[in-house]
Amino acid sequence: MFNLALSETNKKLINEYRLKRSQFLEMMRRSWRLILGVVLFSIFVSFVLTLILPKKWEASATLQIAKLPSLAGDITSVEAPLQSIENINQIGFKEKILNDLQLPTQKGQDQRSDILLDTLIASPIKNKEWINISVSAYSQQDALKSIQTAISELQAMHAPMTTPSKDRLSQELQTVNHILSIINNNISALNHQLSRGRAYSAATKLLQAKESRKRALQLQQAQLNTHLALIDELATKPIYPINNPDKQTFPNRIVFLILGALLGLLSGIGIALWKDKK
Repeated sequence: MFNLALSETNKKLINEYRLKRSQFLEMMRRSWRLILGVVLFSIFVSFVLTLILPKKWEASATLQIAKLPSLAGDITSVEAPLQSIENINQIGFKEKILNDLQLPTQKGQDQRSDILLDTLIASPIKNKEWINISVSAYSQQDALKSIQTAISELQAMHAPMTTPSKDRLSQELQTVNHILSIINNNISALNHQLSRGRAYSAATKLLQAKESRKRALQLQQAQLNTHLALIDELATKPIYPINNPDKQTFPNRIVFLILGALLGLLSGIGIALWKDKK
């Protein structure tokens, strides 16, 4: 008995659904011109908006955060990527960039400043010790200049953390080069003595000692050069070339037209339903 009542209820609901669907389709058939007109008008408005709205371009870059290698082989980050992200997203960092670009640092004074303050943002990259940084501008050139300035500012923040080590290694390399120069001169003089047959035994032993010292210094020289090159290789810098496409990112004409068509369709159906009820 219960199943029979439930079956009757289901049939009633199905019949009501079919009736409403039939009524809706009939309304659509009667009002298709109205709906089409609203859709076309909405598409036209969307197209006009793509022409009059201010155009925006975007530039972005993937950066590695500087690491400092030691002669023992250890490598430590000068700053955690999340800390770099926090620094970039702070208003103080953005104001430094605006100063470098010779733009006002207060909002509402220049639209170029406003868009940089609103859109410059850094974010982490999953499973990588890299960060992504992006910014928008009202021209492709301004977007590129803004991202380059932001990168330079971050590099300037990290440089003091590696400069002492680089200076110490450079000074040590300079000393090694100076000693090598002296030893090379000594070796040349000893070879000259040997060629003339003077103090052969003593000169040979001294020459061997100088050659051994030279090889040790050359190894140290190579290690220092490699270490300095590694510091530069691990510095804060873009991993890939800066992404600065020619095509504007806003307004996207295709997206605007699709949204316009959808909005027009919904509006047209809504108007048709309202008129049908009257």
